[in-house]
Amino acid sequence: MNQLLSWMIFLPAVGAALILLLPNGKIARPLGVLISALVAVFGVMLWLNFEVDVLGPQFAIKFPWIPEMGVSFDIAVDGLNLPLVVFTAMLTPLAFLGTWTLPADATDSMQKRMTALVLLMECGALGTFLSQDLFLFYVFWEVILIPAYLLIGMYGGADRVKATLQFFIYTFAGSLLMLVGIAWLIYAQKTTTGTFSASMVELQNLRFAFDPDAGWGGVLSAQGLLFAAFAAAFFVKSPLVPFHAWLPSTYTQAPTLVTIYLAAVLSKMGTYGILKILLPLFPDAARAFGPTLMWLAAIGIVYGALLAIAQKNLKTAIAYSSLSHVSYILLGLFSLTPSGMNGALLQMVNHGIAIAGLFLLVGHLEKSRGSLELSAFGGLAKTTPLLATSFMIMVLSSVALPGTNGFVGEFMVLVSSFRVDSGATILAATGMVLGAVYMLNVYQKTMFGATAEGPASTWSDLSVKEIIVMAALSAAVVGIGVAPQGYLVRSKLAIEETVKHISPEAVKPDESGRVSHF
Repeated sequence: MNQLLSWMIFLPAVGAALILLLPNGKIARPLGVLISALVAVFGVMLWLNFEVDVLGPQFAIKFPWIPEMGVSFDIAVDGLNLPLVVFTAMLTPLAFLGTWTLPADATDSMQKRMTALVLLMECGALGTFLSQDLFLFYVFWEVILIPAYLLIGMYGGADRVKATLQFFIYTFAGSLLMLVGIAWLIYAQKTTTGTFSASMVELQNLRFAFDPDAGWGGVLSAQGLLFAAFAAAFFVKSPLVPFHAWLPSTYTQAPTLVTIYLAAVLSKMGTYGILKILLPLFPDAARAFGPTLMWLAAIGIVYGALLAIAQKNLKTAIAYSSLSHVSYILLGLFSLTPSGMNGALLQMVNHGIAIAGLFLLVGHLEKSRGSLELSAFGGLAKTTPLLATSFMIMVLSSVALPGTNGFVGEFMVLVSSFRVDSGATILAATGMVLGAVYMLNVYQKTMFGATAEGPASTWSDLSVKEIIVMAALSAAVVGIGVAPQGYLVRSKLAIEETVKHISPEAVKPDESGRVSHF
């Protein structure tokens, strides 16, 4: 178990290299499924062996990497990253399996490159979540950018060049600002303690000047500037309105496999960065800017929902729905309460499950019809009952129906945020109504609307591989919805410790000694 995390991170990278060297591209996808499935097994082992009552890193691996700068290869699992590590490990083989059939014009080299690059994305994502060293975090953060850029640019839709450029400019600009912030922190650590260090735990002990009475004028302080530098990277990746302009075109133009990874995993790198780095490292700025950021998140919920309602393209509508639902996560994080932040962490996984299922089913519809326009679909429930059932389960998760995973996370977020800012929460709650409008409208038009013109033979129900994937995702939707405690308890101590560091008054024991989660 000592080297388990190293295997999880680097096995996909080694597998990617081997796949690129294959003489026969036809076995690339099966090999990709096998490698990612092995990583998923490691993820299950991690979940089962994680000690719930232990606060702090587990399965840690640490050794000097660039000792002159205090940089270490430092990876570990804790209550904050465990759900995302296991989710990423489980999703990758399902994404491969659910998008098994490539376009008719796909070549062997395309099979190899796409499979290898997605495995590299998995390596980058797992490394990002597991890193306990800030510079190492940045390295893995950037690793995922290159394969994502290549996959969209090479295999995206008709407007892929524009989408790729927009995606790269936004994400790379944010990353550069974060790199400047990391250099500043490492130098500040040297100035304060006499030794360089990029350890996240040690950097949390730094204190930078910040005037809480200056409002947004505090941005010009040392802590305010650092907060802004890291926020630029995390807000773009999440994304938070108004840093979202790259999202709709990128999600729409990317191949289905890549869209699933971007929406379900890459966006969580941003929200995780806020939880793990932004809020704990700059607590004064977090408390000062939190109320305004809650309003931006609430606006994002409604804004994304309204744009989703207006779309005629099915994939674009789902892309905007993703923007709306990620904003619930941000609302919970910026509430700075234990329950709100734990609900946000759970919602990171919940959103990943639902959006992966929705984009997979949209990809199936696109293959069957050759179009993504809503007008091209209708009356599918009669001829594709398995597709209709799977689609309905993902829709119900998205609209947070009681009994589904989405309800638990959104309920925790809204209840907690209401105690902090009732106005922002009421605005956010209207997004639940709007969300039901656009999701149920999409479902009604595609499954029960007027039958679309064209030969019925063009419609096919889910394949065996797609059934396996949707069954796994549906089981997760119901399982977390019915029994969420098994997930929440693993993050409880880490969330409480994080909130205690950011805002000690938010974690107050009652007379019995129990901690209030609101």
